[in-house]
Amino acid sequence: MRKDLSKIVLAVFASAVVSQAHAGVSAAEAAKLGAELTPIGATKAANAAGTIPAWTNGSMFPAESRSLTPAKLETLRSQFEEIRKADPAPFNKL
Repeated sequence: MRKDLSKIVLAVFASAVVSQAHAGVSAAEAAKLGAELTPIGATKAANAAGTIPAWTNGSMFPAESRSLTPAKLETLRSQFEEIRKADPAPFNKL
């Protein structure tokens, strides 16, 4: 019992110490956001092999798709569920 308590205390202490580690970026790296990097930090350029295209700020998607918010998507999902519940037959083939 005492060994189990010691293990728990040690685990809590270790997790507290680990959680104190913070990742950070330099001002130079942060300045690259929106220039060389996407807003979330990915490289904008295409890869050398050409298998990953350059980031185009989502412009390849129609304006209607780019304007979807989580709330709008949830509304669409709810509408779809209502339609599917009313007549599930067409959706059984999917």
